[in-house]
Amino acid sequence: EIKECDWSSDVCSSDLTKKLNVHHKKPFHLFPESELDLNNLITLCMDKECHIKVGHGGDFKDYNPNVAEDAAKVLANQSLFEEVVTEAEKNRLVA
Repeated sequence: EIKECDWSSDVCSSDLTKKLNVHHKKPFHLFPESELDLNNLITLCMDKECHIKVGHGGDFKDYNPNVAEDAAKVLANQSLFEEVVTEAEKNRLVA
């Protein structure tokens, strides 16, 4: 099954030319049953650093348990990006 996608970042709406990455909301090495679960995936870009900043709270060794909610906040209002990044850093968990 292939999930329909608009090929843009779920945070900033950057398109396919902006180095999109698939991000696991829950790290698959901690939650192996969720590795291929489409509900565990979100599209984040490397262009604005959405992947590292929102997906991982600034550190690729960690993960943001609120990534979907945080992405939706920023997608609805881009001016919240830095505020959401600060929250992601506070809420990140060690993967």
